Amino acid sequence: MKTIIKKRADKEYMREKEREFEEKYGTLDSLGQKVSIEKCSSPTIIDDYEIWKASRKGAEMEEEIVFYDSSIFGVISASRAEILDFLAKNGVGSIKELAQTIKRDYKNVYFDIMALKRQELLEIRNEGREKIPVSRVERIEILFD
Repeated sequence: MKTIIKKRADKEYMREKEREFEEKYGTLDSLGQKVSIEKCSSPTIIDDYEIWKASRKGAEMEEEIVFYDSSIFGVISASRAEILDFLAKNGVGSIKELAQTIKRDYKNVYFDIMALKRQELLEIRNEGREKIPVSRVERIEILFD
């Protein structure tokens, strides 16, 4: 079995990544210097540099994660898949609104959203006092080979 998850990165997500990179590395130039000094010894630093550089040029990103076992189903249950599907098709103004719309208990929806957020399958945007869940999943494919 093979499970493929395609995630999208919209402009808001990319702006947030740039802010994280600035906190972590300072500037794009300083990160570029670090990459050249370390001569590709850290794939994570190189990835961060390439993502930051492409983001500055306005590039859009799509990430594909492949699982060759059933471990992803420890994260994506039927109720979590319902949340991802709903958010991919509809916008909501808050976690509370999502819970009411899909007719589930707020606490359980919040717990599911936090689990999905830890796996970077969705993000939470803060708008005023509201926390707005936004799906990053574009598509999930399960293939039986």
